[in-house]
Amino acid sequence: MKKETIEGQEPNNQSPVSDDRLEAVRDLLFGQNVQEYRDEFKELKDLLQQQRDELEQQSTSAETQMLDRLGQLEKKLSDQLTEATKEINTRLDALSNDKADRKQLAKLLQSIASELES
Repeated sequence: MKKETIEGQEPNNQSPVSDDRLEAVRDLLFGQNVQEYRDEFKELKDLLQQQRDELEQQSTSAETQMLDRLGQLEKKLSDQLTEATKEINTRLDALSNDKADRKQLAKLLQSIASELES
């Protein structure tokens, strides 16, 4: 026996009216909530992407600043090392001259002593 059809429709074929009604019922039950959840998830995704982009920019900026400061520090340390080296060399030269003066003084004293002896 063949099953009777509703309003002359075949059991496997759905009418456009029943499709619309089914969609309307689905929308009533789930549609608004699902759309709200989708909207909220999209907002969250967009917010996360925006924050990720901002963090990447801040990270790049911080890296650039750090490299600039390290370069400045390296230059400053190099300049201070050069200055310290110059100061040490100047003092060493002064010490060498002081020792030379002592030798000259010793020679002068010897010559005075030898003159006094004679």
